[in-house]
Amino acid sequence: MDALKYVSQAYSDGDKDKYALRNPEALISMMGSDYFKNTFSLQDKDKSNQFLSGFLDTTHRETRITIQIKDIGIDSMDAVLKRVKTKIESVINAEENLLSEILKDKNNIDEGLENLYQEFPWVLSSMEDSLIRQGKVDDEFAFLMDEELIKTFHSDAEYISMLSKTIDSQKLTYTVTGSGVIYTKGTTYLVANLFTSLIAAVIFIAILMSFLFRSWRMVIVSLIPNVLPLVFTSGLMGYMGVPIKPSTILVFSIAFGISVDDTIHFLAKYRQELKSQSWNIKGSVLNAIKETGVSMIYTSIILFFGFSIFIASNFGGTQALGILVSVTLFVAMLSNLILLPSLLLTLERFVTTKAFRDPLLETVDEDEDIEIDKLELEK
Repeated sequence: MDALKYVSQAYSDGDKDKYALRNPEALISMMGSDYFKNTFSLQDKDKSNQFLSGFLDTTHRETRITIQIKDIGIDSMDAVLKRVKTKIESVINAEENLLSEILKDKNNIDEGLENLYQEFPWVLSSMEDSLIRQGKVDDEFAFLMDEELIKTFHSDAEYISMLSKTIDSQKLTYTVTGSGVIYTKGTTYLVANLFTSLIAAVIFIAILMSFLFRSWRMVIVSLIPNVLPLVFTSGLMGYMGVPIKPSTILVFSIAFGISVDDTIHFLAKYRQELKSQSWNIKGSVLNAIKETGVSMIYTSIILFFGFSIFIASNFGGTQALGILVSVTLFVAMLSNLILLPSLLLTLERFVTTKAFRDPLLETVDEDEDIEIDKLELEK
């Protein structure tokens, strides 16, 4: 912006009052004038083109302004972009913003438009030309036209509409871009889609478990121990100041998929025990823990140390992934070993319905299979 103001002042032979941004038409005319190009042609014919290419495109209708900022994070970057856009609007489309404020106060419209003409003289000259073209003012008196004369048209709704269209025709458009903006938008889009995929995974797994256990109550009970570790991890991330980004949002999908496997393993064994122990819920829960608890602990410990290897990485995202997944899996193991049996014992027959007892797919108990084989051999 300062460079364009300096150019405008130099173009006006150093007039200090011309140290300002010109309207789009005047700016294009100035940049394309022979006077401006010849400023550099004495030394180097290509120098003027090189100078212009730093500000304008080949058509002299688009300009580029480059700034640099430090890495302040995605959340802060969004706030900065909003402030930058607000500032740009206040600079390049100041006429439109001022007119909007003026039209809100109908009682002082003459005074407001007078300030508009003084601050942006091109608006007054454009309106004078429009009035002359429409025949509202005779050509012979056009040179006498000033702010006092043009005030007679302020109460005319057609004039206000024409004024709005004139300013709107000179409205500048802009695009905020750059590697920081692209990275921010890409990361925000990726995080939003990862959240969506996590919700879809929870719903999809719940549907599969409803087919497997044939009881919506049991599905809800089975999801609680698996959702709780995710809530714990998200709270831990907030407490420790770990930001939500692609490397950390993956924690939830990975940990949820692994912990659900332990839940399904436990509930499948629990259902077999219900059948063998004639619907004795307490005994079935204890036997299911004895049969599956050790394997759940072993697999969880192996996975815990397996993901902990990522902590040795020099990349911060990989380190966060290893720590968070390990912690989430450890909490999920405790949840499946303590919370899930507690829910089954507390709610008892509310969740353990006949639909849960009769599986959609029949499973064969190994002990019963061995006994049947013995009877066939004896016969």
